[in-house]
Amino acid sequence: MTCIQQPDRHASGHSLMAQLNMFGNQLSRLPEFSNLANGNESYDSLAAKIKEILRDPIQQKHFLPHLKNLGFKA
Repeated sequence: MTCIQQPDRHASGHSLMAQLNMFGNQLSRLPEFSNLANGNESYDSLAAKIKEILRDPIQQKHFLPHLKNLGFKA
C-alpha cells in the first residue's frame, strides 16, 4: 500500500508539500472529518491539522479511502 510520497534525498520536497496541501485542504471540507475540528475551528486551521497528520505514514492509512476518492493514486 503506497502512502503520500516522502521525498527522497534528491527531491526538493515540493511535491510532498503540494500533495499535503492539496489533500489536506480537500479533506478539511469533508463532513467526515468535522470531528477533528475544535468548536468553530476554521477550515484553514482544520486543514493545517490534517496536513500534520498526513505527514505520518502510519496515520495516513486511516485517510486512504478518502484520499482515493479525492483522486490519490496509490
